Amino acid sequence: MRMLRLALILFAAIAALHAQEIPEGFRVQKLPMGGKALMPKDWHYEGGGLDNGFMYVFSKEEMTGEGYETGFRIQGFFKVSEAGFKPSEAAAQNLEKFKSNAKSVIKVCDEYDQGPFRVRCLEAIQPNPHNAADDYHVIYSFFWNDDADMVVVSMFGAPESTWPEAELIYKEMQGFVLFDPSKAKE
Repeated sequence: MRMLRLALILFAAIAALHAQEIPEGFRVQKLPMGGKALMPKDWHYEGGGLDNGFMYVFSKEEMTGEGYETGFRIQGFFKVSEAGFKPSEAAAQNLEKFKSNAKSVIKVCDEYDQGPFRVRCLEAIQPNPHNAADDYHVIYSFFWNDDADMVVVSMFGAPESTWPEAELIYKEMQGFVLFDPSKAKE
């Protein structure tokens, strides 16, 4: 329960930023834990719980066994220390892994506080698993709290050729809210 309360603090702050009108062409997608996210009206959503957390996927293309090409994934992991890492170590290792696999790094943001969480981000160009002729532009954000034993990773990606329009979508979607603070139980 302590993890949930800490997460609520972070995402309540994001909720204040997200209280604006719904942009034209977007809709609100409700999330299982009382949260919400903006997504383009014609996009697809899948989400739910995992053994150790949750995953929500928003995609332009219908999701198949081969995945999707343009989309936003939010994945949360609880009890990270059971895998042998502090959340800060897991976030740092994953950021470095994605960075080392990138064709080029556009930006790595400095670590900063957001409520009780620490955050780092990475923007990079990666090989596109669906189309070798068109690289993949990705923005990763890593949120963690060692005391809560929790990591949340958001990833937004699109082919480089469509990035200018995809980036506008990302700017609307990045204000997601994972939990509804009014529904939290002590």
